[in-house]
Amino acid sequence: VDLVSTSEVSISFTVDDPGILETARPRLEEYGETTIIRDRAILAVVGEGLRGLCGAAGQLFVALGKRGINVEMISQGIAETNISCVLRESDSDEAVRVAHAAFFGCNL
Repeated sequence: VDLVSTSEVSISFTVDDPGILETARPRLEEYGETTIIRDRAILAVVGEGLRGLCGAAGQLFVALGKRGINVEMISQGIAETNISCVLRESDSDEAVRVAHAAFFGCNL
């Protein structure tokens, strides 16, 4: 498992080996409905400068939204040095460029 996000009624997670999902699906379905979504990528913004930086996640998500890149899952650890999100794999290259421009003010 690479990334986990939870809510009151669901648990979402990512894995790097899709074959694991088909093996695990029957066990997961013992606990509730399962949905497998393929062709997704993880974008992670990482750095000590994020710790305590008010609005960092908003800055990232607004920049992605302006480019029409939909964020499907969000995760941030308690250390506040990483903001990770899941998006369509087809948007991943553009998302990296957008994130870089949002935090460093220059294009890749």
